[in-house]
Amino acid sequence: MPRLSEQFKIVPILEPENHQAAALTCDSINLKNYSWCIIIMTFGELTADEIITVHSGATTDADSQDVTFAYAYTGADLKTAGGDIITVTGSAATLTLAAATFEDRMLVIDIDPATLTDGYSWISVIGDGSATELFASAVAILTPKYASAAAHTAISV
Repeated sequence: MPRLSEQFKIVPILEPENHQAAALTCDSINLKNYSWCIIIMTFGELTADEIITVHSGATTDADSQDVTFAYAYTGADLKTAGGDIITVTGSAATLTLAAATFEDRMLVIDIDPATLTDGYSWISVIGDGSATELFASAVAILTPKYASAAAHTAISV
């Protein structure tokens, strides 16, 4: 049985730390060689709401177009009974991370690269910086179109 890391490209896009009072910016990901993108974000302390969007563009860190994405999140705190169960799903172009809802929770964002505008293969997850305390981290899991794509970087360097 192949390992998960051999079937998918796993990309850390946001280091776990306090991203407070500044625009939360994940590393840009180039999806041109990938058929699906899942971004898993986990949150610790969250004071005040944060609004996130997914942007796409022709280059790294481009903010040419907002992307509508599917999302799902856990209905209970991490490390508690039910903390691994997705209870809410939806789709949006922006998502408000309400502090009362997202503190100590997991958010899953699904993006189908086929829905991106032609030539806009780069995406970035961006927060508006309104949270006064925002402990978060994020990892993208990409499904390669071709087996060799998993061996190449998908982030801007």
